[in-house]
Amino acid sequence: MPRDKKITFFIKLRMVIFILAGFMPVTQLFSQVKFYTLVSERDLSYNQTFQVQYVIEGGKNIEQLKVPKMADFNTEEVFDIPNTPSLNPNTMQLVDTYSRIVILSPKRNGQLLIQGAVAVIDGKLMKSNPIKVMVRKSGWASAPGDEDNSDVIVEDESELVGGENIDEKIKKNFFLNASVNKTSCYVGEPVMAVYKA
Repeated sequence: MPRDKKITFFIKLRMVIFILAGFMPVTQLFSQVKFYTLVSERDLSYNQTFQVQYVIEGGKNIEQLKVPKMADFNTEEVFDIPNTPSLNPNTMQLVDTYSRIVILSPKRNGQLLIQGAVAVIDGKLMKSNPIKVMVRKSGWASAPGDEDNSDVIVEDESELVGGENIDEKIKKNFFLNASVNKTSCYVGEPVMAVYKA
């Protein structure tokens, strides 16, 4: 190959590589957007509150995030966690994460479906995954159809009677159960802790 043709060939090759390299980040940006639904617990008791989290990872422009209507649940609270950078464990790169948190309590027993949310992310309409939760009867709350427990006598140990030691009373009668939705997390990643007395 003559020298002039080699130089022309390498210049064209460099231009093609440069153009392809310029499009790679754009295609990676759109292919990395994830929209999914998480719940803090899948096995619940009646009237127990739990968290539904609609998470968008890698989205730069988030518009019209709509949480579905939930006829089988009472909505206790709704709030957003704005874009926060979190570390993607697969790629070890920082990814912007946006979350809408909905605190719910079930209205009935049985297997219930939580529909996915809908949002326009970077100009594209996306829907998160639906999740099923199981709501069971509990001795702590009465659900429609539960047995009548009005004849059950509950001993009230919340009052201190003369001569009782407060430390001993608390040790015998107070139980606190804490559970978290994740056992490991990254800086900036939200973690939900549920405390039950």
